[in-house]
Amino acid sequence: MALLDIVNFNSDASCMSSKKWLKSLEGGNKSIFCKFLSSYINHQRKVNIGFTGVTIKDLAFYNPEALEMINEYPDLFEILPRCFSHDLSPLCNTKGFRLNLETGLKTVKEYFNNYNNAFLQNEVMILNHQIEIICEYGIEAIFIRPERFNESVQAIIPPHSYYCRGTGRSKILNIPMYPKLDLHYLSVLHGETPPSHWIELNNNSDLKVLWRDGESAFLFPAGIEIEERVLKEENKHNIKRYLLSEKLKSFHQNAQTTNMEYHLKHFPHHPLDHWLKDFKMLWVLERLNDIEKNIDKESSIIQKMWLLAINSDIMASSEKPAPTIKVHPEVFNVPRDHISWDGVIGDEKASTLSLLRSERYFEGEEYIELLEKLLSNRISEKQLIEFVKDSDEPHFRKVYSRVL
Repeated sequence: MALLDIVNFNSDASCMSSKKWLKSLEGGNKSIFCKFLSSYINHQRKVNIGFTGVTIKDLAFYNPEALEMINEYPDLFEILPRCFSHDLSPLCNTKGFRLNLETGLKTVKEYFNNYNNAFLQNEVMILNHQIEIICEYGIEAIFIRPERFNESVQAIIPPHSYYCRGTGRSKILNIPMYPKLDLHYLSVLHGETPPSHWIELNNNSDLKVLWRDGESAFLFPAGIEIEERVLKEENKHNIKRYLLSEKLKSFHQNAQTTNMEYHLKHFPHHPLDHWLKDFKMLWVLERLNDIEKNIDKESSIIQKMWLLAINSDIMASSEKPAPTIKVHPEVFNVPRDHISWDGVIGDEKASTLSLLRSERYFEGEEYIELLEKLLSNRISEKQLIEFVKDSDEPHFRKVYSRVL
């Protein structure tokens, strides 16, 4: 009965508005975010969390109590190195990827004490020349989700950890996620199935590696409370959780015994149709790529504004339809003026919720316009700072915490 919980926490998730996210950070150690962390502390649940750098910057400015809480419990919280912005790395050139990586790694080391050397790549995708780059920074492991590839690729992905070759003779440990386990977790989190279903899935001796989005519990009413019940049931039934550092040695040992003759030796190319489905946002890529060509020569403010604009959820908010989920009826007991209802349409009769995509695409346009005004000297950096300081709009409040 063992679980390795790998949590991607992306505060820019396309179904979570900037307003909703910042509201979850209000209240110091009584904030919604601290309540989320307390669930793991109260029930002694170990978790490996990969915060994007921008998420960490928001926490540091608006809810530093949360960072203190994480650092206070290194036996429960282990931090996975991440990039600064939650981008689609295959679309970046080497300069852009290095900037995002270096800024992210620097941010993790600045705010956390308990981090490891396993890199949680955005959307669990990466190019092979980017593997060579992350190896330069001492990263020893990455992850792969087999079910995201077609059947022919899935057939040659080893079932256990293995060594993946990047360019330039680089080599890195690759840890496969247990297939579709996150869907079962979401089913329990939404209240569609009872916590006992989750216990049954994990009630054996095998170690399962779970990948999931940590912000899922923030997207709908009662999500934080339901997740705490799941964690409580895990504890009650002795589902053992591990920090990745406790299992890295055994993953390396497994990789050394994997016969790679008939298996995948390099990281496969990830499909991008989810983010470029209708090519509505193709113009965004063109404008960002133009700026990226000389991004290493630009000022810190321009570089960080560019990092905000490459967020993959800018495209997702425009390209992806709103998901509809089945939920437990108790969700509808939450008062409709609670912030958790922001961006959510409920059908109580059908016990379903529609999670609307946020206006991240509009925020992206604003970021790019400001970038181009800076680059063409239509505004100065001083004017940008004044503009952001005077704004009470949530997406500019994020600029303040992340850039300035």
